[in-house]
Amino acid sequence: MLNNIILAVDAYDADSWSMVRQSFQPFIDLDATIHIAHVVPKTDALGPLSQFVPSGFEDKHREEVKEKLTTMKTSLDGYKGKIMLHQLAGNVHVEILDLASKVSADLIIVGAYGEELKDYHLGPKAARIARHATCSVFIARP
Repeated sequence: MLNNIILAVDAYDADSWSMVRQSFQPFIDLDATIHIAHVVPKTDALGPLSQFVPSGFEDKHREEVKEKLTTMKTSLDGYKGKIMLHQLAGNVHVEILDLASKVSADLIIVGAYGEELKDYHLGPKAARIARHATCSVFIARP
């Protein structure tokens, strides 16, 4: 039985949500808690390049992501279970795996790659999540 499912998305990539949402459809009748998660990059992780990030970028980014995640939640209108939204900050694979551990995830659904990596079979973020997860990982393809 699946009790906690993480839908790992890039809120700024329409293909990401489309892939993940479509892959979630077989689980729509479950009574699991759904965790829709987006990872906000930390500008200080950019090192010397962080000086080029405009002031207030992270706050603006968080507000935009909050709206996008809420829209995603609304689009799961047929789901009867609990849906939680998560804005995480840091490296995508690290934060998603950390969330999986915290919520005792039974399944992580993540998109295979973004548009910029369409020539690859599996993007680096999805690959790292799949390699290091302690639960099942569903790689959603376009």
